[in-house]
Amino acid sequence: MWSTPIDLLASGATTYVWSTSAITNPIRISSAGSYSVVGTDAFGCVNSTTIDVTAAPGPVIGTWLGVPTICNGYQTQLSIDSTTGYTYSWVNSLGTVLSTDTIVTIATAGNYTLTVTNSCGSTSQAITIGSASIDVSFDADTTLGLAPLHVQFTNTSSGATNYYWLFGNGDTLSTTTLNPVADLHQHFDEAGTYVVYLLGTNNSNYCSASATMEIIVLAQDIGIVIPNVFSPNGDAINDYFGVQSYGIKQFSCSIYNRWGTLITELDNVSERWTPGSSASEGTYFYLIKATGIDNKDYSKEGYLLLVR
Repeated sequence: MWSTPIDLLASGATTYVWSTSAITNPIRISSAGSYSVVGTDAFGCVNSTTIDVTAAPGPVIGTWLGVPTICNGYQTQLSIDSTTGYTYSWVNSLGTVLSTDTIVTIATAGNYTLTVTNSCGSTSQAITIGSASIDVSFDADTTLGLAPLHVQFTNTSSGATNYYWLFGNGDTLSTTTLNPVADLHQHFDEAGTYVVYLLGTNNSNYCSASATMEIIVLAQDIGIVIPNVFSPNGDAINDYFGVQSYGIKQFSCSIYNRWGTLITELDNVSERWTPGSSASEGTYFYLIKATGIDNKDYSKEGYLLLVR
């Protein structure tokens, strides 16, 4: 059987008897086989002929592409190359048509069917979509310190079979071992911020995931240096009050006179206080609130002397 019947038409006679017992002309058939017809003309002359009808092959489903796994709950997409004259239908186990295109997006593990149809019939293929989870993560014994900084990484991933590391310092590592301890001991010789990247994959279910971590290498200790005297007299020497800092991410400074009156506020470590002529000589009090890039508190308070 095929999906589209065809007509057989005889000619040259006035009456016809087909091997199917039909006496109409033409006849419609839906099966391959050998068909014969006997025709009689108006003068009583009789002749016959036979035709062999073969069925053209139905559509062929090529190789579909995509990941047959729902990884960590994410959707997957399957596709097949388009063929002229073919139509496509992707159906789930409930009979719901998900797509009539060459591409389908699948969000749930289960059984699916791809049916390809052309003028000669239909061909179906069952597809099973599985589910899997993969977790990629890693730890470091330190993420901040003075150069040169030595860091031991520990792979805490699960569900992966292959790992590819980019350490940010020029070193890379491709391995199937979860924790090759020696290779995961890394050196960061120069001050700066390094982004470490780990990609994990699983060859059996095609899942992958990644994780990153920042390693901050310092050129010197985190801290604030605060002068205790300055002389705003216009000689370009110690004309302002300001701090020197390294590794401070949040900073504010309030300056009070000896009677507790707020004189000025500095909102960042690069801001300076250059008092005008109205500021008198004497002792002032500063209150600094500061947080380092290590999230530790570096707040300070104390006295400073203004000398004219």
